[in-house]
Amino acid sequence: MKKLSGPIILFVALIYLILISCALHVAKDKLSSDECIDRLAEQIKNKPMQTHLETLDGQKVNLSDFFQRCLSHSPPCSLPDKFYYWKNEVKSVTSETPDGPVSHKIRIYYNYLSTCRPDLSDPQKTHGDIAEFYNKYGKFMGLATYVGDGLYWPLPYSKYSGSRKYLRKY
Repeated sequence: MKKLSGPIILFVALIYLILISCALHVAKDKLSSDECIDRLAEQIKNKPMQTHLETLDGQKVNLSDFFQRCLSHSPPCSLPDKFYYWKNEVKSVTSETPDGPVSHKIRIYYNYLSTCRPDLSDPQKTHGDIAEFYNKYGKFMGLATYVGDGLYWPLPYSKYSGSRKYLRKY
């Protein structure tokens, strides 16, 4: 068996120390869930309120209708102020409808807990994420708020003129 020389041992020890130092630095910089949520809430609190939502199809829809409609169906419906500043993404999905499967887009706004702890997927949670729904042609249909058990509370857009003017509870 070959004996390792001093410079090689020193080099291996140095690499080992660098790796440990990097691991400790990453662990120290990672925020706790509470700190992450508090930081997001503070950032959004300082942003201005918007009166309109810019949809994926280029419309500017009045938000007050959605807030009023949701308030009249509270507690199952909950539409937080400034949700439009939340982390969001656009997804293509296929939904089952009475006419069969329909492919369309949705934009999902992730609440603070979903953003800070994506590993805590809890279908039993009762409030949280918000979604914009679009028909198969890309026209904005309305919003929906998550109410638990995989269901969303629909908030249809009053100016949507599709063949079915309402959203179902999904």
